[in-house]
Amino acid sequence: MWRAQPQDRTITSNTTFPLYDETATIDATYNIPSGAFFEVGGGYRRSGRRVTAGVSVSFFDHNGSGGLAGLIPDPLFFDRPAIVNC
Repeated sequence: MWRAQPQDRTITSNTTFPLYDETATIDATYNIPSGAFFEVGGGYRRSGRRVTAGVSVSFFDHNGSGGLAGLIPDPLFFDRPAIVNC
């Protein structure tokens, strides 16, 4: 069975933590594009003598893009964070 994921999804994450008596900030973003996925299912149930089975497989293949940005405090200079972009 073919199905579709009709919308793009964007996942974001923001975190802060103390470092060198200052606050470090990290922001991450990941975009998942829309696309089709393949799904197979199955199942079996028998009440007498309790026989139960189930199988399911899902597959989605798309490459997304992501980014990472941060402000990392300098260990030697106060209030001069390094800007990091990946």
